[in-house]
Amino acid sequence: MKNVSNRKKAYALFLLMAIATQAWGQDSLWQNLVKGSIYGEWRSFYMVTDNTEGLKDFQALTTGGRIGYATKPYRGWNLKTVFYASQSFGISDLTALDSASQRRSRYELALLDIQNPEDLTVLLWGEAYLQYQDERHQLRIGRMRLKTPFLNLQDGRMIPTLVEGGWYRYRQHKWSAEGGVIWRVAPRSTSRFFGIGESVGINGIGRGLTGESSLYRGNTTSNVILIGNVNYTPFRDVQWEVWDYWVHNIFHMPYTVLFWNKDFEDWKFISGVQYAFQHKVGNGGNDRPLFSYFENPGVVHMVGGRVGGEYRGWKLTLNANVIRGDGRFLFPREWGREPLFSFQRRERAEGTGNSEGMMVQLTKDWEFRKWKLKAVAGYGYYWRSDPLNAFENKYAIPEYEQLNLNLFADIGKRWRVEYLIAYKANKDEAATRRASFIINKVDMANHNLVLTYRIGDERF
Repeated sequence: MKNVSNRKKAYALFLLMAIATQAWGQDSLWQNLVKGSIYGEWRSFYMVTDNTEGLKDFQALTTGGRIGYATKPYRGWNLKTVFYASQSFGISDLTALDSASQRRSRYELALLDIQNPEDLTVLLWGEAYLQYQDERHQLRIGRMRLKTPFLNLQDGRMIPTLVEGGWYRYRQHKWSAEGGVIWRVAPRSTSRFFGIGESVGINGIGRGLTGESSLYRGNTTSNVILIGNVNYTPFRDVQWEVWDYWVHNIFHMPYTVLFWNKDFEDWKFISGVQYAFQHKVGNGGNDRPLFSYFENPGVVHMVGGRVGGEYRGWKLTLNANVIRGDGRFLFPREWGREPLFSFQRRERAEGTGNSEGMMVQLTKDWEFRKWKLKAVAGYGYYWRSDPLNAFENKYAIPEYEQLNLNLFADIGKRWRVEYLIAYKANKDEAATRRASFIINKVDMANHNLVLTYRIGDERF
């Protein structure tokens, strides 16, 4: 019944947009509705998680994509709507539990509806918004894709994270500003939009500070997310960004990052620093600690640094991050993946305190005939507290090292082939005392093969 109700709301929203456009006159309505552009993509995704001997392996094959329509602008105004769908082939039962750990699939489930993994079809009217845009201004109201450092698409699966709200951007020569209010979220791999508090906990919830299983799923009270940003480029080689995230009744987190990239005769110097801190707002989501998402008793700090260089298509960087403070770095995994310099795909620092990560990454771009090729290789070492220490390790992830290899091939303008392998090795001998500390976390390899075909062009 909830899905039916949400569809009715989506249809009503689109109808209101059409009425608003019609206010400009019949000629403009005809231009908007008929002379628009159709765009989207079709994607097929095959994933395998190969766990260590004695633990269950998982695999999934899914196809689907998105199809959108953008009306032709009239006096800067236009409408956009996008429909998302995915279909799994059910080659393995992702709801089946591993007998030793009593854990199910972690990565493959995100190719399905993570709330209803037995349903192999996922449908979502994910975007429907009214937009105004000129050389300096952009305003969007409705359901949309949004990319910020922490709240973002996290689109490494079939259906990305989408939001509903209002968003405004302003651009000048050396600086820009953007921000808005979000009142609903459709987390990645779900079939509907949720209220802010309702969306927290749809993914794994981990443990509370004292070790008991958290109970904040379905018990978090929060109405809106407020986000603001200023981006300043005082010189050609320097870029400074400041972001601010305020989540009603949960937490507040300012974030800043400074890049300095200097061009020399035949190579480029690359560097950057980043910093964020967060503290509780209100009761963290609920008056009862075990039902509260944000339990941290004090402030948590995150610091990162990057240095490297680029030469003839080769790019090498050394990246590091440190998390300190009274509690754990927390940002709902349902809303996006983190921008920390030491981040590598298939794992995160979210949920950890008193932790460090160091990662070296090598990237190469080149062309072969009509193919554009790219390879990204990364090796990182990630220090974590004992998995039994729930205060500093929400998801019981051991200390580990990670090796990633990501290959991309763009064939013409429409086709892209991608392969990713992520291998994580356990570096905490004591972690072997429990299978739940190992499965889908360490001593495992995750393989991904993705084929994408782009449909049309998003002209408006």
